[in-house]
Amino acid sequence: MLKKFISFFIVLFFVCGLVLGISGCKENIHAIEHNDFSSDSIPDGNGETMNVILLAGQSNAHGCAYTEILNSKLESEEYQKYYLGFDVYINFIITGNSYSNGFVRTSLSIPRPDGMFGPEIGMAEILDDADEKYCIVKVAYGGTNLHTQWNPSSEDLYNVFISFTNECTDYLSQKNYNVKIIALCWMQGESDAFSGVAENYLQNTRSFVATAREELGDFAFIDAGISDSPYWVEYQTINNAKVTFSEEGENNYYIDTIANGLTYNLEPTPESPDLAHYDSLSQIQLGHLFAEVILGL
Repeated sequence: MLKKFISFFIVLFFVCGLVLGISGCKENIHAIEHNDFSSDSIPDGNGETMNVILLAGQSNAHGCAYTEILNSKLESEEYQKYYLGFDVYINFIITGNSYSNGFVRTSLSIPRPDGMFGPEIGMAEILDDADEKYCIVKVAYGGTNLHTQWNPSSEDLYNVFISFTNECTDYLSQKNYNVKIIALCWMQGESDAFSGVAENYLQNTRSFVATAREELGDFAFIDAGISDSPYWVEYQTINNAKVTFSEEGENNYYIDTIANGLTYNLEPTPESPDLAHYDSLSQIQLGHLFAEVILGL
């Protein structure tokens, strides 16, 4: 009985921590439409094809790895490469209503008030060496769930995601690119990993992807599994749903983040880790994993 009592309060503590917003990655989940391109620096397309990669989800898509910590783990030359960035341009809306205000080179030098970065850095590193042109359109909000906020019927984040994507592709067309949306990289599921909602994750994924494909075309859906952090009580249910969906169509893909060794228990310090979010090197690795699937399409 005592063990059950203690276990209950451990789970309650974890859930309360999520509600309050762990490590500042859940500042504001109220998304608004945003079509400001005042900082745009993408060159004219001159009729070239631009492969658009959509990146969406919650805080591990937003990116809660600290740039400062990454700097301490890399040789100066390698860090400088990430800081200066790549000729893979990104336009984003993320947690706290933070924006890039147009397509800018994907780099650690993009001003983010939280001092963090997401998987786009690793994605851009790999895609920069490809023969084709790629850009990233990112909509990510910490602490958001698929059962309500990303649900197409809710008129919440889903609508912002579709509207922002269309604004971006229209803008690229005006910049003389032949625009092709080829993939959606999805890093989400942590906020659905609880009894009572996790059981519906597969059906919610089917609805989300089917509706998005109706509006944006038959893109590849590249779905990253969530971690086995003690915060995510039903992580196996969520990841099993992701695996099942990946097996339901040739254009669906699953990335096993656990098997690939992504860590979440080392930063900011091993003594006081942020168990909700991937560590800095793992955030880079997540981007690499997404990009490797993209290059294999």
